[in-house]
Amino acid sequence: MVSKLPYDVLKDFQPIVQTATNQMLLAASLTAPFHTVRELIDYAKKNPGKLFNASSGNGTPGHVGFELFKFMTGTKSRMSRTRAARRALPISFRDRCN
Repeated sequence: MVSKLPYDVLKDFQPIVQTATNQMLLAASLTAPFHTVRELIDYAKKNPGKLFNASSGNGTPGHVGFELFKFMTGTKSRMSRTRAARRALPISFRDRCN
């Protein structure tokens, strides 16, 4: 997300301990016009800013994970914040987010 860092992440840091784990889920409504990740990426590139990512807020694992997905795929989408992470999945399935 930053083009040039003043340090090398792989050479200059040593992992000490894993403090947390988190699971991510990429899901879409059955009515979405895509059914595979490749189709999702193609759709997002053809429709920039039309897709929404349900997340419980800025800086949360879901938000950062999807920002990484967008960065790696060269796509654009918008975030739809929910009050709690557990609400993101039902909102996605009710077609509020694609």
